[in-house]
Amino acid sequence: MATEHRAPATFDWQGRTYDAEYGHVLDSGESLVDLLAPRPGERIIDLGCGTGTLTAQIAGRGATARGLDISESMISQARRQYPGVRFDLGDAGTLPADATHDAVFCNSALHWMGAPAEVFGAVFAAVTPGGRFVAEVPVVGSLSDLRELLLRAWTAAGILGSPPPTRWHLRDPQVYLGSLVDAGLTVAAAKVWQRDRRLNGVSPRGWWSQYGPEVFQGLSESQRADVNAALDDLAPPEFPCHSTLLRFLAHRSRATASRHPSDA
Repeated sequence: MATEHRAPATFDWQGRTYDAEYGHVLDSGESLVDLLAPRPGERIIDLGCGTGTLTAQIAGRGATARGLDISESMISQARRQYPGVRFDLGDAGTLPADATHDAVFCNSALHWMGAPAEVFGAVFAAVTPGGRFVAEVPVVGSLSDLRELLLRAWTAAGILGSPPPTRWHLRDPQVYLGSLVDAGLTVAAAKVWQRDRRLNGVSPRGWWSQYGPEVFQGLSESQRADVNAALDDLAPPEFPCHSTLLRFLAHRSRATASRHPSDA
C-alpha cells in the first residue's frame, strides 16, 4: 500500500502518556471489544493498536491477538506493558493477504488513514470468509468546537484565509459504509453516536500543537504566537472536545472469492 494510506509517520505519538491522556478512547473501546466478541482460538489483528490495551483485552478472552501500529513509541509501550502479546510496527499495507484471520479490529485509527477503499480492501484480503471487521472512527461533526475556536483565533490574529487542512480526516459516515460495500464486505450493524467530554486541563493551544501542528505551517513565529495568544484568550475553562463517532460491524461473505477493489 502506498505511503499516503498510512497515518503520518512524523506524528509524535507519546506511548508512555497516551493511556492517561486518552483514557476515554480506551473506555469506549472496551464496548467495541464486546461487539467484536472474540472467541478462544480466533486469530484477530488490532489495526492501529496504540499502546496495546485493547489488544490485550482481546487476547484475554482467549483469542490469538496481534497488534499493528505505525508509531514506534506506541509499539514500544505496548510491548513493555503486555509482553505476552505480539505487537508489530505496520499499517494496513502490512496486513497479511492470506484470508486466515477471523477478524480485524480498529479503534479510533481510521481517520488517520487515507483511502478507505484501499484500507478495507486490505482488511477483506486478511480475513477468512465469514470473518469480521469491527471498527469505530470519528466522523464529520467531531471536534467542531475546537475547529471553530481555531477559525476565530485565526481571524483575531489578523491572518487572511483559512488554516491548512489537518492530516486526519473527518469523513461522512456514508464514505466508510459505501467503501465497505465496495471492498466486498457486508455491513451487519452500524450506528453514529456522540461522545461528550472536556479537554480536562489540556489547553486548546496545547491540543492543536500536539494533534494538528500542520495548521500552523506557513506562519511566521509572530503569527503563530498571535494565534496561540488568541486561542488562550478566546477559550473558556474546561473547553469542550466532543466527537461524533461511527461504529460498525462488517463481515466477509462465506461465499465471496478473493478479490480486491481494483478488480471491480
